[in-house]
Amino acid sequence: ITTAHRGKRVLVVDDDEDVACGEAAVLRAIGYQVETAYDGRQVLDRMARDPLPDLVVLDFAMPEFDGEEVMRRLRADSRTAGVPLLLATASEIDLETIQRASGLLRKPYPRSVLCGMIERLLTDAATG
Repeated sequence: ITTAHRGKRVLVVDDDEDVACGEAAVLRAIGYQVETAYDGRQVLDRMARDPLPDLVVLDFAMPEFDGEEVMRRLRADSRTAGVPLLLATASEIDLETIQRASGLLRKPYPRSVLCGMIERLLTDAATG
């Protein structure tokens, strides 16, 4: 993690608590501030509060609202439209859905790939 990204806020969303907590632990260990959510409603509730996370790692297949609905709502809200969304999924998804995401990871993926994607998206957002 670059010094510029140390302390950045990341919201990790996965309906599998073990996955969310495992990713959160890895990201905390390298210097990110991490929160977790386990369904689409929790994501939307969290994104209604400040401070906004600097990036969201978003599972696609979730209860309440799926990743597609969460992305649609976040992109439609001017307050959250610019937050990078890293979509993490094992599902087959269509091109329109992918276009709403800032990045895409296919499950399963190595943690090093997750960390690299987060780093890249935060850099892109900072220089954007």
